[in-house]
Amino acid sequence: MISPQSVHTKDWGDTMTFQDEFPIGFTMSLAQHTDVLTQFASLSPEEQQRIVDGSRQMKSRREMQNYVENMFQG
Repeated sequence: MISPQSVHTKDWGDTMTFQDEFPIGFTMSLAQHTDVLTQFASLSPEEQQRIVDGSRQMKSRREMQNYVENMFQG
């Protein structure tokens, strides 16, 4: 199982921690959807960053939940 504690990123040359670098609502939504978390963790650092950047545009809990639930839909 993928740990929701960190995701390796080439950009930082280290590990991007969920608590330090990801919006809290994004982290919480990923934790509720382990299938999405697994897919997210398998992405390249550039793809992960694109998704994280998109998550920062969400203005409500519901928007964030929808974003996470649908980010791998066609």
